Amino acid sequence: MNELKKQLYKSCLDSINRRINTAREAMLEAQEAANEDDKSSAGDKHETSLAMIQLEVENMAKNLKEVENIKAVLLGINPDKPNTIVGPGAAVETSNGKFYIAIAAGKIDHDYFAISMSSPIGQVLKGLKEGEKAEFNGKEFKILSIT
Repeated sequence: MNELKKQLYKSCLDSINRRINTAREAMLEAQEAANEDDKSSAGDKHETSLAMIQLEVENMAKNLKEVENIKAVLLGINPDKPNTIVGPGAAVETSNGKFYIAIAAGKIDHDYFAISMSSPIGQVLKGLKEGEKAEFNGKEFKILSIT
């Protein structure tokens, strides 16, 4: 079952790396647009345009930092570590779905949903063991297996 966790971990890592690359590319494009605008414009309109582009670059930098922080959380997970309770790095099969507790990455391999521990469902399942139950949005989630 460790192979499954390694595959789920790799899918999350691939997802977060794509997000980082997309954020970096967007920042470069915005900076290039600012450089082009700087060459071809003058006056108040030019200053407003540059200010807007600078604000966009700052927002993108903030987004990139957030995504890099999410990657740091993922890198703190050891996919080889066996889990007996629901927590970071656990592959959890419930009566209402399969979850990989790592980062929010949506549906990934083998019908698992990658969720963060801080997500609402992550908080409900946190600390549970096989056979235990929890309720979320009116649905019962019985823990069938944890690896």
